[in-house]
Amino acid sequence: MSKKVRNIVLLFTIALIWGLSFSAQRSGASTLAPFTFYNFRNYFAVWTMSILIIFNRKNIEISKKKESIKAGIILGVIDFLALAVQQIGIGYTTASKSSFITATYVIMVPLFAAIFGKKIKKSLWLCVFLEIVGLYLLCVNDNFVINIGDIITFAGAFFFAIHILLIEKEGDKMDTLIFCFVQYIICAILSTICMLAFEMPIDVEGIKASWFALAYTGILSSAVCVTIQVFVQKEVDSTIASLIMCLESVFGAFGGWLILHEVLSTKQILGCLLAFVAIVISQLPDRKKH
Repeated sequence: MSKKVRNIVLLFTIALIWGLSFSAQRSGASTLAPFTFYNFRNYFAVWTMSILIIFNRKNIEISKKKESIKAGIILGVIDFLALAVQQIGIGYTTASKSSFITATYVIMVPLFAAIFGKKIKKSLWLCVFLEIVGLYLLCVNDNFVINIGDIITFAGAFFFAIHILLIEKEGDKMDTLIFCFVQYIICAILSTICMLAFEMPIDVEGIKASWFALAYTGILSSAVCVTIQVFVQKEVDSTIASLIMCLESVFGAFGGWLILHEVLSTKQILGCLLAFVAIVISQLPDRKKH
C-alpha cells in the first residue's frame, strides 16, 4: 500500500471512529453525569498519550517544548469547554443530530477568520444559507420549538471553531505529542474540579456500566485519532483531508441508527443532507486556487 493510499485510509478510519464516538457519548450520557463521563474519558486520554510519548520520545522536538506546553494549557481550556458543553448537550439530544450540529464548526472557522480580516470565498455565504436551512429542518419541530440539547451542542461548536483557528495559528510552533499530552492534562484537571464541585458522590456503578464508552472516546477518539490526524495531514492535501473528515457527521448519524436505533424523520434527513452539502462546499477550494 502506497503512503498516499495509507494516509487516506487512516483519515477515513479517523472520521469513522469520531463519528461513532457520538453514539458512545450518548450511551455514556444515559448512565453518567456529563463532567464525570468527560473526566474519566480525559484520564484514559492522558494515560494513552503517556504511552505514545514513551514509545516516540526520540521523535519529540525538544526545541518546541516551551511553546507546546504554553499552547497545550491555553487550548486545553478551550478544548475542555468544547467537549464538556458537547457532552452536556448530547444528554438531551440524539447522536445523529449532535454529529451534524457539531460539524457546523467547519463553516464557523472561515467566518471567524473573516472577522479578523481574512478574505473568504463568496461561496461560503451559500454554505451559511444551506447550513441555516439544514439546521432548521433538523432541529426545529412542528411546534417551532428547539430542543435544549441542540442549542447547547451548537454552543459547543463555537468552541471547536476557536480551537481549530488557534491550532492553525500556532501549529508550526508546537510538538504534537507534547501539546496533546498537556492539553489532555488540563482537560482532566478542569473536568475533575467540575465533577467534584457539581456531581458528587462519584457514581461508581455508572462508571462500571460506561467503561467501554469511556475507553473508546478517551483512547481512540481523543488520544490516538487526534495524534494520527496531525501527523497524517502533514502528508495529505488539505482539501482532500478536510473532505474526508466531513464524513464524521455522516458516520455519526449512521452510528446513531445502527447502535442506538435512532430514527430521523424525512424532514430531519433533508436537514442533514443540506448541512452536509454546506460543509462539503465550504471545504472546496476556489477555482483560481485549484
